[in-house]
Amino acid sequence: MNARFLQNHIIWIFCAVVVMAGAVFFSFLVGRDMAQRYAPLVDAAMEIKLETTTAHLLLDESLSGERLAKLSDIIRHIDQATWYAQVMLNGGNNQEGTFLLLEEPELRGLVEKIIQKISLFRSLAEERWGKGIEFTTTDINHIAFHYTFEDLITTVDQIETVLQHTMQSRMQKFTILQLLLVIVVLVLGAITGVLFQQNKKKLQDARSEAELANKAKSAFLASISHDLRTPLNAIMGFSELMKSEMFGALGDPHYVEYASDIRDSGEVLLTLIDDILDLSRIEAGKYILIEETVDLEDTIKASVKMLHGQADHKNIDLFDHVAPQLPHLHGDQKSVLRILNNLISNAIKFTPEGGEIVVQAMLSNDHRLKLQVKDTGIGVKKEDIAKALAPYEQIVCKDFDPHAGTGLGLFLCCSLVDLHGGEITFDSELGEGTTISILFPAERIIPRAINA
Repeated sequence: MNARFLQNHIIWIFCAVVVMAGAVFFSFLVGRDMAQRYAPLVDAAMEIKLETTTAHLLLDESLSGERLAKLSDIIRHIDQATWYAQVMLNGGNNQEGTFLLLEEPELRGLVEKIIQKISLFRSLAEERWGKGIEFTTTDINHIAFHYTFEDLITTVDQIETVLQHTMQSRMQKFTILQLLLVIVVLVLGAITGVLFQQNKKKLQDARSEAELANKAKSAFLASISHDLRTPLNAIMGFSELMKSEMFGALGDPHYVEYASDIRDSGEVLLTLIDDILDLSRIEAGKYILIEETVDLEDTIKASVKMLHGQADHKNIDLFDHVAPQLPHLHGDQKSVLRILNNLISNAIKFTPEGGEIVVQAMLSNDHRLKLQVKDTGIGVKKEDIAKALAPYEQIVCKDFDPHAGTGLGLFLCCSLVDLHGGEITFDSELGEGTTISILFPAERIIPRAINA
């Protein structure tokens, strides 16, 4: 009976199969169009927000003295935002892929406004930098600068919302067409239904993943926005004034201690924000090394000096030793200092009172620059080493606070070393301490001047 049914309806079945094949092929074309046209444009809008927010943070931190940055670094991020805006108008490509130009007149008009606002944002940033001071909240330039930034972000959000609505509209039209096709191929309803549900689920999953990623990225940008850092900087500034008793004694000595704790907690929170920001850039492939000649001896001494207070607080001896006439490193000064700070902080955290930490720099046997941080701390089990190097993971120890840290430090170190083309080794025994060694490639060696 089944054979006769096939013989009697072969033409209909053939047509139904052709229609179904056409439906599947159409699904592929729609998905490809959404992936090639709209998804990159949404990414471009996100990049504009990321680059302008980064420039905003760099300028604020530089003026407040929290970070040493060059005007060229700030302008580079603003110019990158301009590039992404131009790409939305004219199309283009980079290492991430191809961007197709916007065709909708309304959106093109908004992008042109964004380019103008980025230009104004750049001019105001250069003006603030030129004066070299941190403005008060009533300063005209300060107000204009932050208003322009917020207006720029709002406009980019508007474009992003329209693009999301466009994708949603196309998704709805596609769903309707699929339902019509199911009716046409009613004879193969079961097969059609399965294929349709599978295809629809894939599209819905892709859309859900894109929305979740977009929300996560937006939440991340919001968490490091000006509204978060400004009150935090104020808290740290006022706590520092209280700690130094600049305007007179506070009375009870405990108040000075509390002010110091507030300041330290603020620094921890700022470090957390910076860690998450850098982690996001590294995972997105957007972390840029600003390479220069790095004096490892000066960098080590700066890091040790910065963290000596933490070591003294636990009665830990913190030493540094640099081999005589050690060559310089061609690398990112900020990243190398970040690596050292994270490794030393981690060593202090897991070294009990009365312990010892040694920071060394030397040439390895195979003539590579080697940094090493060795402690007499609690050590790590062999099976826990991979966990210690993973992001957001921490080794639990009954004698140490498991919440003291973000779990990002060692992972960031590994990532920054990898960006330099280097290697990191983790040698530890439970109860015997830990030695972490970093080897930079030989091609990054810069010979020290003879008279240095």
